[in-house]
Amino acid sequence: MDVMSNMGMGVPMEMLPPGDQYHRKFDRSLMGLEMMSGGGGGGSDGPDWDEVADLQHEAATNQDNDQWAAVQRDYNQSILINTAKRHNEETAARWKDQSAIRQWDYQTQMQEAQYNAQVKAYNRSEKFYEAQVAYNEKAADMAYDQEAAVTKERYFGLAYQGAGQELATDMKRAESGMKLQSSRAEGAFALQNLMVKQVQGEGKARARGRVGRSADKQYQSVVAEAGRATAQLKSQLLATDQQYNQARYGIEAERSLQKEQHEQSKLSIGEAYTRATKKIGLDEYGANLKADASRMMKPSPPIPIPKPLETPRSILVDSMLPVRNSAPVWGSGMGPAGGGGGGGQMSGGQIAMSAIGTAGSAIATFGGPAGAVVGGIMMVGSAIGGALM
Repeated sequence: MDVMSNMGMGVPMEMLPPGDQYHRKFDRSLMGLEMMSGGGGGGSDGPDWDEVADLQHEAATNQDNDQWAAVQRDYNQSILINTAKRHNEETAARWKDQSAIRQWDYQTQMQEAQYNAQVKAYNRSEKFYEAQVAYNEKAADMAYDQEAAVTKERYFGLAYQGAGQELATDMKRAESGMKLQSSRAEGAFALQNLMVKQVQGEGKARARGRVGRSADKQYQSVVAEAGRATAQLKSQLLATDQQYNQARYGIEAERSLQKEQHEQSKLSIGEAYTRATKKIGLDEYGANLKADASRMMKPSPPIPIPKPLETPRSILVDSMLPVRNSAPVWGSGMGPAGGGGGGGQMSGGQIAMSAIGTAGSAIATFGGPAGAVVGGIMMVGSAIGGALM
């Protein structure tokens, strides 16, 4: 009583500080433990086993409920964590898939735009190539026409030159013939005069009536003079014919040479035209080759960019549904002590378990601090040790 008075037994429990409430309740537990252990009295009838069993059953039930609540909280927490993980992973995977699709769309559009630009440039190059080929063809046609005109002018010039040479030759021929005719006419006229003079001379000689050697000499001199003159005149005519023949030969030889030169000029003009036309064709071919070298290659359709794969989702396995253990059985673990210590007495282990349960209930009721729980258990242990000894 002194101890309890000193601890404030006269003051109501709810008015005491938490520490005093704890000590009062804990001291009462220890006092009950002493009574259950039979210490000090020796002749007590023992504890109320139903009450002890109720306390043990209540403590075990509370412990089982606490464990079941903890298991349910852990299960619910794991389900919540997995749900959050699935949500976060699905959100990240969708964002990654959308980003990959957007990047794929952008790359595909860029590839298509580049291909369209290449096709546009190729079509433009083809138009320039066709225009250049048409221009080369027109330029070649103009060159052909120009060369044909030049060749035609050369042929006309050569024809005019040949006609002029032929005319000049004809004039030379006519001039030579006229000279020959004139010389022959002069010769015939002179021969005729000689014949007349000879006849006149013979007539004069005969008209004198002379005969004899002097008359014959005079007649012979007249005839001889006429003969010499005739011979001289015939010689001149023969020389004139030879000069005419030589002049005619020169004229014909010159004309023949001119004709040969004319033919050679015609061949040269034709060959020049052939070379020029070949050169024009070669130039056109070279221009077309140059235009073809400037053409762009026909672009090939690009290889499609593979569509991105969907981000794989991991599999999160939820915890199995918790299964509650069997409920505590009332009175389990209680029974008479095994050694003949008197009916209704508990063994040391039963007393210890009862004391721990009682102390735990007291601490839980008053909500003592964690340090107090440890101290109370240590005190209970001391009490149990004293009871067992």
